[in-house]
Amino acid sequence: MTIFYSQNRVNEFSMLFKDAYGDGPPIRRIDRWEECFVGELHLFFEAKLPSPKLYKKWLLENLVQRQFIPHVLDSAHNKRTLEGPTNVDALLLNSENGFAVITEAKVLSDTSFSVTYDVRRNQLARNIDVMLEKNESLCPPLNKRDPEKTLFLLITPKLFKDNPATRLYGYKLNEYKTNSGALAQDLPHRKNCNWQDISKRLGWLTWEDFKKTNEDCCKWLP
Repeated sequence: MTIFYSQNRVNEFSMLFKDAYGDGPPIRRIDRWEECFVGELHLFFEAKLPSPKLYKKWLLENLVQRQFIPHVLDSAHNKRTLEGPTNVDALLLNSENGFAVITEAKVLSDTSFSVTYDVRRNQLARNIDVMLEKNESLCPPLNKRDPEKTLFLLITPKLFKDNPATRLYGYKLNEYKTNSGALAQDLPHRKNCNWQDISKRLGWLTWEDFKKTNEDCCKWLP
């Protein structure tokens, strides 16, 4: 929020995203980071993004492969949907060109390793899944988000990025970024995806990166 309201936000966001993703945006039809942050830029916290229809249908058909606790299986009886919307920690959206960033932010907590009806669906995979889904039924400007121009960003303390094996998200995000087959395995309902391109759209920044870019950020840091 500090950078969003900064008078120098285009440059500050551009510097941060170069650190996370490289010199240029890993998406088609946008060549420079500055293009992502000019125009009608919106920032939402705890935005609700619907669970993908394809996943909900797939889970109903494959429930016994993803859950084995009897009373949980019984509770699914006659339900038409087994996963509700995902509350993303923050969503940065440019409603003019469809560029967006879905953010998962952590301090001390780890990523969730399952959901009620799918014990293999970790929180990172769930966020990436909703990232890939169109949301045309949502109210403006949320319906302007282009899934092909959306990035996923993890924000954590530097301590955990430097020691990724201490958190599950450290294992999973690095695996998704370096082994596109791992992401395909964790999202088995999605077919014919360019997983290598999707892997390039996954980034990791630290709270210290934000403070280095703008000294007014994260004043709780020592």
